[in-house]
Amino acid sequence: MVGSVEQIEYDIAALEKAVGKLAGELHQAYATYLNNLGKAIRQQLIMATYQICTQGHPEEFLELSTSDRQRLQQLIRQLAQQVQEELRNHLEMPILGKNLAERIGLAVSPRATNEPRLEAAQPGESGVKPAPSLPPDDLLYWQENLEDAIYQELQVTSHAVNRLLQQFDILPKQLPEEILQAEQRSEAMLSSSVPNLMNLLVEVRDERANLEAELEQEAELEDSSEVPVIHIVAIHLRLAEIEFTDATVNTDRTRIRTLVARLKALNQEHQRKQRDWAIARAQAAWRATWTEA
Repeated sequence: MVGSVEQIEYDIAALEKAVGKLAGELHQAYATYLNNLGKAIRQQLIMATYQICTQGHPEEFLELSTSDRQRLQQLIRQLAQQVQEELRNHLEMPILGKNLAERIGLAVSPRATNEPRLEAAQPGESGVKPAPSLPPDDLLYWQENLEDAIYQELQVTSHAVNRLLQQFDILPKQLPEEILQAEQRSEAMLSSSVPNLMNLLVEVRDERANLEAELEQEAELEDSSEVPVIHIVAIHLRLAEIEFTDATVNTDRTRIRTLVARLKALNQEHQRKQRDWAIARAQAAWRATWTEA
């Protein structure tokens, strides 16, 4: 037995206000998380690159001139700084034409480091405007797209660093593009004891065989022993490894999981109430037109 249309509408409004309040908590949690994640990525990216240059491919690194080594290190630092800035920018991803902070009326002000944050509450003030109504599926859409953007940022950064290592001849220039992108889970991938690295055994074929279909077919018939195999250590930033390695980021992620679990519960209840609302309206419409024969 569903309630009256008016009661259900009241319940839906209360649920959406609760989601609006939760949106403020989630936005703040992600602001903290992305700031700390950016720092962790910077540290782990530099460490992973160090491992490649000193453990994975030391001979190639030693062949660089001192100026080239310094230039490579400078560019790695720049990429690490860039990913920190890009992650902060993703926090303001649009939700129905507006960023989430604007949509739910959060007061956001920059720190000296440009880190987004909620304004501190003053005595007698809440610090946050009254929570507006916000459907839970809108907030879930924002959260899921933000997670996708974080994943893509790691892939783009991994690819950029691998390309940089290739340009400095640390990694071979004939590597397939998909290897540099660190997205393909090759069967030749080996486990690595160092986070955010992938170890690969790669067959290096004549480039002409990759450009001409006829030569590709002929290459398939050749004895596999004639194809040289090289060991490659490249960058593959993995969110799970970054979070596991950094205790602060791990704590931030736990907080986000808790908030998202609450959001999903509110979304389920909201969907149920929407169904009840449709049923209640249909019942009212039936009664309004029903006449006894």
